[in-house]
Amino acid sequence: MTPAAAQLLSAVESGSLSPAFAPEVNAALLLAGDGKLSVPVQVSLPGKSVKFEKDGRTSRAGVTLLLVAREADGTPVSVHQRFLTLRLDDHQYRDFEKKNLEINGRLAVPRFEPLKVQAIVELPDSKVAIGDRKLAIAAPRPLVPGVTSILLSNSIEPANGVADPSDPLRGENFQVLLSQPRFSPSDKLTAYFGILLDSAVPETSAPHLRLTYSIESSARTAKVFPVEDLSFSASQRSVRVLKQFDLTHLPAGHYRFQVSVKDPVHGGTASQQAEFDVR
Repeated sequence: MTPAAAQLLSAVESGSLSPAFAPEVNAALLLAGDGKLSVPVQVSLPGKSVKFEKDGRTSRAGVTLLLVAREADGTPVSVHQRFLTLRLDDHQYRDFEKKNLEINGRLAVPRFEPLKVQAIVELPDSKVAIGDRKLAIAAPRPLVPGVTSILLSNSIEPANGVADPSDPLRGENFQVLLSQPRFSPSDKLTAYFGILLDSAVPETSAPHLRLTYSIESSARTAKVFPVEDLSFSASQRSVRVLKQFDLTHLPAGHYRFQVSVKDPVHGGTASQQAEFDVR
């Protein structure tokens, strides 16, 4: 962090700085291609909340984003800072005010554990927006697979250029885009997550896992999908899973996507869920 960012974080932690509003924060604890843990984050706030200064025919504004990943007791384990300079002409400015400003960042984290991601946005008029997102990760248990967050997206593209092995949203032939979890019934729901094997599982045979997927509403099970058997090499300690699901016939409402991962040999079962809306 820069000294100014450290001062901003200190003011927020001491309570001497009150937020003007809470931006939307979407985040997920995922596995990158290099096997390390990473948290991609998207912060969304109304464009009209950013105050610009006129500079001739251009409107200019500077925005600072500070991301902090915290353990359950509040201890910071990772920090990311980003500064944006926005320069817009009159047409771009009018369009900007009608939309949300979406800022993306990424946190590297050292351990597989529950986290709270805090987003602090410092705006040009010295106002501060603070939002957070809890990442509910089940604590590791002996002989039980660990399941990362589930990232739900309606945007996936073919991968272009050289792969960045530290990018958790990049696969061999795809790029998942982080977005707010809102879908229409005609969308394909892309579910993306990682599975980690406990180090106590012997490497004597190829691991075999059984995956069950469902979509739940508050009142009932809305959709159940076929069980999937997943095998990988004996030396492989983790795997990333990318699946797409049809939302046809789902009425507007709030839902939970759920995955259950079972190790049939050792008996351990873990599950994870992510919430989304159909509009």
